[in-house]
Amino acid sequence: MVIINGRPKLTATLVLALISLFLLFAAACLYGKDEAISYLPRNEDMQSISKDYPGSSVKKLREVLCSAAEDLFNDYRTCIKCVTDKQAYCPDCCLTSTYHKKAIRCTPQDNPIYRCCEMPFDALECSSLIDCPQADWNRVCRNAHSMATENHCQRLGCASLEPDGNCRKVGADWLCEKDNLEPKFKGCPCREPAKNACPAGSNNKCVPPCDKLASYYITIPVESPQCPSSSSFLGPKTCYQYNPTAEFADCINKCLAYADEYDTCRNRQDCCKREVCGNLNPPGYQNCDLDVCQARIDESSLCERYTLADCSRILKDAEDCVSGGFFAGGCSKCFREIDSEFNYRFIAKSRESMTVIWQMSTTPYDITNPSQPTYVANSGTYFFSKVMVFEITPAGAEVKVHESMLHQKSLEAAFSIFCATQIPDNVLQPGNSYVIRAYYFLPQLAGVDLEVHLNNIRLIMVRTRQ
Repeated sequence: MVIINGRPKLTATLVLALISLFLLFAAACLYGKDEAISYLPRNEDMQSISKDYPGSSVKKLREVLCSAAEDLFNDYRTCIKCVTDKQAYCPDCCLTSTYHKKAIRCTPQDNPIYRCCEMPFDALECSSLIDCPQADWNRVCRNAHSMATENHCQRLGCASLEPDGNCRKVGADWLCEKDNLEPKFKGCPCREPAKNACPAGSNNKCVPPCDKLASYYITIPVESPQCPSSSSFLGPKTCYQYNPTAEFADCINKCLAYADEYDTCRNRQDCCKREVCGNLNPPGYQNCDLDVCQARIDESSLCERYTLADCSRILKDAEDCVSGGFFAGGCSKCFREIDSEFNYRFIAKSRESMTVIWQMSTTPYDITNPSQPTYVANSGTYFFSKVMVFEITPAGAEVKVHESMLHQKSLEAAFSIFCATQIPDNVLQPGNSYVIRAYYFLPQLAGVDLEVHLNNIRLIMVRTRQ
């Protein structure tokens, strides 16, 4: 260093020495920074395991028989069905109150006039019914008289007075060219009615066809210009006048009376049904399922008293039973391991917590007929899943240390599950071994046999160190 005019001045040699010393320290700092980044500990790691069940190897998860849960879930399903059926299959307009009791409209419980006899003739066995014209319901339903006279087709199945030959009707008589003719139509086979099918005092016995009578007509030779003849002779004509025997006339009259009584009663019923639920779209009796309506009016049934609020309460009780709420987890023992060969084993690190995500792709099936399983959308049934973490003791035993919250899915369609649970760092002890397993529960329900087909499953573990 040189002093010039009282100020120090750096020499060239000193400047070079200072630059060299700076570069030496700078290089040392850069090297140290590289080493620090290479060896900083990672505080998060993600691992996953998965398993596919393709084709015939699909994993079939069956219903679990578990009495602790069966009643609750069956009650919920019954409640949902009752409430849904009331709204969809038997609305209030299908019912009426009579004698202080509910009844289905247009039935004998509503009014005895709707208690009809058995249908006398079946169109499949009586071809003459095919000729019956289409009913004009506006005409039929005008009044009681029109119901008793219009749309009476069953009488077409009764025997005819007309002889089977070359005949001409003159007044109430038949004039025929030949003698000893039989009826042109002896009637259709009559269906046997159920006992007590008709109201008291009515024609409650189906009349058999008139084809087994000893005789049908009383014939009288007559001479009349109205006699039918195949001859061209213009003189007096002779033929036979046919009058029905008392037995034949009685057979026909009884058949007609029974057929008319049935048709009149059915007209009353049908006209009543056309007025039911007129405020709905479409209107009419088609909105009323008789089995569902009968369940609604059955005093021994709870169906009519169930509400959506009741269903929600029952479902909450069932969920509490499964998850450990009000019922203290009485149904937790119902869970089954999804696949004993599918699990994740690990050794915990210090200050480590973990997030576990489980994923599944599934399809529900109805296997009531095992040879023909069918896809099912069942809104009254739930599939439950969860994961549990066990600590493995030195002796190899597994002790549960963590259980995820419950995940539930309605079997309304094929579904996927994506759910997660957080394992706190104070649960996992450094150096100890653990295993994570996946579980499910499918309640066993009355009247249906279900299973869920598992297509694939995956566990994702996000391991974090504080």
